[in-house]
Amino acid sequence: ESVSEQSTADACLIVQTEFAKVSKAGTEIDPSDNEAAMVKFTELSDSMKSAFAGVTNEEVAPAATAASGALDQYVAFLQGAVADPTQLSELGNEIAALQEGFAQAGAVCAG
Repeated sequence: ESVSEQSTADACLIVQTEFAKVSKAGTEIDPSDNEAAMVKFTELSDSMKSAFAGVTNEEVAPAATAASGALDQYVAFLQGAVADPTQLSELGNEIAALQEGFAQAGAVCAG
């Protein structure tokens, strides 16, 4: 008995739902409060990991994994920045990397 293939639309719905949460959080967090940002993005990263575990579509899964990895990297950066605020000069690069990971997954879904 074979499991039916997850449609791209179903997989992308999961991806888009998680992206919307991250985008919303990005607008709600006080940019000067790194600790609050770290806590929020850690929660989002955990949420995204569990949601993306349900993405089985062959086209979407690799992009979802990459986006989740980019968010993990961002959380790790925030943790470092809370410990050592001099790292904040790299914030723009980290946000760009996060957006790039999301853009790639978005491109798969926009196709």
